Amino acid sequence: MSSPLGWSSDPSHEVYRRPLGNTELGFYWDSVFSGTADTIQHVEVDVTDDHHDHFSQENVRRSWLYMKTKYPLLGCTVEEAMDSQLVEFVIPQRFASELSDVEFRDVNSWAAVRDFVNFLANGPRQLSSRSVSRLWVFRRVDLTNHFHIVILVAHLITDGIANLTIVRTFLDTLCSNHQTLPSYDLREKLSNLLPLESLHPVLNLTTPKRRWRIAIARVLFDLKQAKLQGGHTLPRVVTNRTPITPAQSKHTNVTLPKDISRKIIEICKKAGVTFGNALSVLSQIGHSRVLHKQHTRGHISDDEWMERKKQPMLFGGPLNLRPYLSREWYEAGGGAEVCLAISFFFNKLPFMPTSEWGAGNWYNDTPSFPDLLSRERFFLRCRIVKHQTISYMRHPLFLELALLRTPARVDRARNLGLLWREAQLRREEPRMDDLPVAGRGVVFANGGSSMGNIDTLIPLEYPLPEHGNLTTDQKDPMLRISHREMHLRCRPAELYLGANTWKGQLNLFVYWDGNVYDESLVKDWLLEIRQAAEWYLAAE
Repeated sequence: MSSPLGWSSDPSHEVYRRPLGNTELGFYWDSVFSGTADTIQHVEVDVTDDHHDHFSQENVRRSWLYMKTKYPLLGCTVEEAMDSQLVEFVIPQRFASELSDVEFRDVNSWAAVRDFVNFLANGPRQLSSRSVSRLWVFRRVDLTNHFHIVILVAHLITDGIANLTIVRTFLDTLCSNHQTLPSYDLREKLSNLLPLESLHPVLNLTTPKRRWRIAIARVLFDLKQAKLQGGHTLPRVVTNRTPITPAQSKHTNVTLPKDISRKIIEICKKAGVTFGNALSVLSQIGHSRVLHKQHTRGHISDDEWMERKKQPMLFGGPLNLRPYLSREWYEAGGGAEVCLAISFFFNKLPFMPTSEWGAGNWYNDTPSFPDLLSRERFFLRCRIVKHQTISYMRHPLFLELALLRTPARVDRARNLGLLWREAQLRREEPRMDDLPVAGRGVVFANGGSSMGNIDTLIPLEYPLPEHGNLTTDQKDPMLRISHREMHLRCRPAELYLGANTWKGQLNLFVYWDGNVYDESLVKDWLLEIRQAAEWYLAAE
């Protein structure tokens, strides 16, 4: 029996293996550094009175085992060669029925689950190369009909789309008649689990043509990188030890009312932009308002203020590559697979808008929104972001440009991961002189992205209507999501602004490194972003 495309196997076909692609490899080495970028999905579920058995240990374990057959990377292990140059996924022909990655606990409050989630975000890493995903089910003894599900997954096998797919499919599986669930051929599933480099639509071109495309893309990439200079962000504390100090992962969020959320989306559509286009501009205005307060209160010197006023502002974040990869792969199920299929985008805005003290209307050390930036110029900046994004994504060498940045990222992450691992073995702090000097002179305002409307990705009620995959005779909901949130083990100095719309409400959230950014400043920044969204996009 031959192995699936891209995978190899031992003579007995007991396991399949393949090398990690560069994007996966970058996140693998991130994870070696104290579990950086592990993602935590927390979902609170209400159960109807007759359906508590869906959370029996037997049904939960059976459902999680089914998840591994449907999404094999959830059950993979990762093997690293002695020289650390080769790292491979290893997947068994059959997953063990005894699941060590599923735990059950009783709790008597929501706060107890919150504390556990914070432990996963900041405590010792609970994943490893032997276990890249784990599941906890909490039964609320104080509320009979409430359960909490916490799913921890390493970023090297998942992304934003895949995280929601895991939660949605697991809840649907809990409600399903397991005798009617479809079975999956592992070899067929593995043929869809390929590195991004193997899913490039131009692989059917001749080798010389592909080499020419890469050569041209490299020249364009180097020119673009050379122009990436300057920038600034919120006031922070960065030392020479920041890159080798695990982040104190923090999270905060705000949710806008339905009427305001609806108006924001409507006005964005009327203006010909997406909320994702507007998010960087809103972030810039939030930065400006926070920095005005810091300057007028004497926390920022006049020299620093004048320097910040001259700097451009740089933004970046994850970009879903699934629609741009092999059409055959996408239509064969790759678009809905649990795997990592992202690249990164970058946007550049002119210097932040400012207003001189005493000019126009100020309130509480802060200039008014129209004194900072008129609505007309706000939408002009949104269109700048839109133009930059479209120019990048519609470039004929888009995928070559996207994949060219990963080798250097892998090298940086490997150096840091190996340094951290060696220091842990010696039980001492990593030495800065062991870390290669990174390029200086570029400061991103923040990372982030908007996932848009996620109602179809994470519905409220389960089981889902029959859709040819999971089937059930049940017509009324058995389970209903009452609360959901995602947490992240941040990287050092991270400041990430995200957004989505769920249940008709716009959600804004921030992940950040509490060792570097002051919590009150970050929360003030998010409040200013919310107020800017309401003034520019919801006010009459």
